[in-house]
Amino acid sequence: MIQVLIGHRGVGKSSLLVRIKTYFPEMICLDLDDEIAKSKNKSISEIFRELGEVRFRELEQEEFQKISRKFPKSLICLGAGFQLQNLPTTVEVFWVRRKTDALGRIFLNRPRLNPMITPLAEYHERFAARESSYAERALQVYEMPEGLDQLDEIEKEIWSCFFGLTELQAPEASVTLESTDEQSLRKIKNWDVRYFEMRDDSSSFEENLEKWSLLRSSVPASKIMLSFRSQSQSRSFYLRVKSRLHEVTWDWALELGEPIDEPSILSLHELKDGEDILAGLERLTSSAKSKKTHLKAALKIRDWQDLKMGLAWQAEDPEQRSFLPRSEAGKWVWVRQWLKGRQKINFVKQILGSAPDQPSLWEWIKTPDRTQHFAGVLGDPILHSRSPSFHSNAEIPFFQIQISQDEVKTAFLILQSMGLERAAVTSPLKSWAFDQFPERSESVRQLQTANTLTQFDHHWRSENTDATALRKIKDQFSIASSVMVWGGGGTLPVLREVFPQAQFYSVRTGRDRESSAREQTTEIDLLVWAAGPEDPSPVFLKKIARIFDLNYREDSRARELALQTGAAYQSGSQMFQMQAEAQKEIWGRTGIKS
Repeated sequence: MIQVLIGHRGVGKSSLLVRIKTYFPEMICLDLDDEIAKSKNKSISEIFRELGEVRFRELEQEEFQKISRKFPKSLICLGAGFQLQNLPTTVEVFWVRRKTDALGRIFLNRPRLNPMITPLAEYHERFAARESSYAERALQVYEMPEGLDQLDEIEKEIWSCFFGLTELQAPEASVTLESTDEQSLRKIKNWDVRYFEMRDDSSSFEENLEKWSLLRSSVPASKIMLSFRSQSQSRSFYLRVKSRLHEVTWDWALELGEPIDEPSILSLHELKDGEDILAGLERLTSSAKSKKTHLKAALKIRDWQDLKMGLAWQAEDPEQRSFLPRSEAGKWVWVRQWLKGRQKINFVKQILGSAPDQPSLWEWIKTPDRTQHFAGVLGDPILHSRSPSFHSNAEIPFFQIQISQDEVKTAFLILQSMGLERAAVTSPLKSWAFDQFPERSESVRQLQTANTLTQFDHHWRSENTDATALRKIKDQFSIASSVMVWGGGGTLPVLREVFPQAQFYSVRTGRDRESSAREQTTEIDLLVWAAGPEDPSPVFLKKIARIFDLNYREDSRARELALQTGAAYQSGSQMFQMQAEAQKEIWGRTGIKS
C-alpha cells in the first residue's frame, strides 16, 4: 500500500520522514522532491526557475507514478502543492501539521511561487486552499510539536499506531469521529480510548442513521458516545435510536432543552444572554434529574477568573463532573492536559478536533495523570515556542500557557495554586518577572528583565539565561566592524556589552537611540534584529552583509529583509538552544531534571 505525508511548506515533513525511517527501518521511505531532483540531475530551485511551477507539478505526478509502481509498499513525502485530487483513493494520506502553520513562513532557500508579492503573502495566498485540500483527503493528522527535531518515543508510538503496528494507549481520552467511513473506522480500531464520539449536528438525518449503524457494527458499545447537538433533528434522531441507547453512553446538550429521558451525560456549551459562568454552572447542576447523570461543562472561558470558577466547580465532585474549557484559538489546551486523570470526560484530536483546545496526541500522551507539579512557558504570543518539546523529558510536564500582560497577576496566582514550579518567561512578561520577584540573579539585576522562574520552598527566584546565551555567541560576531542593533527592549544592557561598537536604533522612532542628529547609516556588516518578528524593518539600510535575528519565528520580517538585501541570515534558534540549556541546568540543580 502507498502511504503519503502531506503538509504546508516548511512544516518539517522531510525531517519527519528521516525519523520515521529510523523508527521503522524496514519501511521504504521516499521524498518526492529528492526523487525529482535525482531524476533531472538538478535542484528543485533550478527546475522551478527553468521550467516554471506548472511543469514542476506535472513532474511531481510523473515521478509519483514512477516510484509508486517501483515501490508499491512505501511511504512518500509529497510537496505542499502536490495535486491531491490525482491520488488514487487507495493511497493513505497522513497530514503533518504544526500549530504555527497559520502564522506563515518566509523561506530563504526555496523557490519563489509568486515574486510579485511579499514572501509571507505568497505563503498565505495558498494557505486556505491547501488547508481545505489536506483536510478533505487526510486519513490521520499528526500535530507535530514546535522544535521537535530529535528522535522521540512518543512520536514513534503515534506513528506505530498510524501504521497499524501497535495499539495507541490513551485510555483517559475520548475522540470525536470527524469521519465515520469504513476506512477511517478501521484505522482507529487500534486506539485504546474511553469513547468514540459521534455527533448528530454535522450530517443529515439519513446520513446520521447510516453512521450510527456503521459505528455500532465497528466499535464495542461500551466505547460509543452518541452526542445530541442539533436543534433541528436531535429529538427526532433520539426517538429513532432510543431502543439501542441503553447499550451506549449518550450525551444531551442542555441547549436543546430538557432531555426526553435520563441521559448518561448532560452537557452545557453556551451561556444564555447576560448569564455569567457561575450562573450557567448552577443551571447545569440543577438540571440533572439523577445523581447518575454525569455533568459536562464545555463552555467558552473568557478570562482567568472564569477558569478558576470552572475548575472549582469540577473539583467539588470530580467523579460526576467534567470541565472542558473552550476558546477561539486554543488558549486552554494546557488546562485540559492538567485535568488528565482528574475527570471522566477528556477529548484529544483525531484529525482536526471538534474544539481548538483539544490537546494533540503528542501533548496528551506526554502528560502524566493527575500531575501535582508542572512547568510552563508563559507569554503571548506563545504558539511558536519550542520550550515544551525541548523540556519534554522533564520529570514534570511542561505546558504552553498563553498569558497577556494585563492578566498575568491573576493568572500567576491561579497557576501557583494548580502546581506551577518552573517557568520560562517570554514576551511581554519579562519585565513583569523582574518586578514581581525580589530574589534575583546577578544577570536579572543587570538587565532588569527575567526569563526563568524557579520556586524554592514557596518563594520564587528569577534568572536571565538570555544573557548567558548572548555572551556565548559573542565571538561569532567579533569581526564585524560596523554593527546596528534594531530594537532591543529588555536585552539592551547585554547587547551593549556584547556589541560595544554598535549603533542602537529604536524601532518606534527609527532613529539612533544615542543621538537623533547622527546621520543615518546605510551600509553595515551586521544587523542585530532585536525587534519583534512583526516589527517594521530599517528601510534606510541599503546594504547588509549579515543579519542576526534574536527571533526564531519563521514569519519574522528579518527573514524578508535578508531576502531583499541579499544578507546572510542567522536565526535565533541557536540562541534559544543555549538559553534553554541554561534553564535546564538551573532546574536540574533544584531536583527537576529535563
